[in-house]
Amino acid sequence: MKIFYQESKVDYSNYSFPYQVWAEIDDSESIDQALNQGFLPQSSNIEEDKHLFYLARSLRYKLSEFSWDKKRRYAQRRFNQKDYNTSIKPIIKTTEAIEHYWERANPWMTRSLGESYLSAERFRYIWNKPFLNTILEIKAKEELIAFALINKGESSSHYWYCFYNPNFDKESGLGIMTMGAFLEWAKETGQQFAYVGTCYGNKAAYKSKSAAGVEFWDGLQWNPNKSMLKDLQSKDDK
Repeated sequence: MKIFYQESKVDYSNYSFPYQVWAEIDDSESIDQALNQGFLPQSSNIEEDKHLFYLARSLRYKLSEFSWDKKRRYAQRRFNQKDYNTSIKPIIKTTEAIEHYWERANPWMTRSLGESYLSAERFRYIWNKPFLNTILEIKAKEELIAFALINKGESSSHYWYCFYNPNFDKESGLGIMTMGAFLEWAKETGQQFAYVGTCYGNKAAYKSKSAAGVEFWDGLQWNPNKSMLKDLQSKDDK
């Protein structure tokens, strides 16, 4: 893994300074080292042929300490007992597979947000990354209602993107339950850490609620102080 710095837009009022910290891995490297140092995979520039990771306030679960609180454990168990089929398997890297999942993800994003936050080109770019190797699916009978793209490393996994039908099972909170299924799978399969993306603002607070084992990257280390994280997230929104 190579770490380097690149000039970026300066915005002093928002503490954005001239250099961005990046990491680069090659096709043969596992993503574990990059994730463990607070980096997350970049997907915004679809013209970039290198495998770049950006430094951010990311969030992970230390799975040896992970557990739900009583209320969330009950909610996840109740969801798991529904007549749904959850599977986690290697991803298929064919054009047919990409189009199959895009045809479901695109209308779901539009229904939920009014427009897709990913273009078809960016979706394909993400799908073809070599470290994207696993997919989580939830089906109601034979109908796909949610799926998540997972980067599985040697000792950890990164929950990269989740797509779900916003009109299906609103009571349970399908998106949150999908992330819960990922965390339980990561622990059950003996992984050390489960990474769930960035944790900026109160909109990301759901990622760290109702569970033990949460740590966030504070710029120097993985920090387990949830009160500090909550304070930072409140400040993000001011």
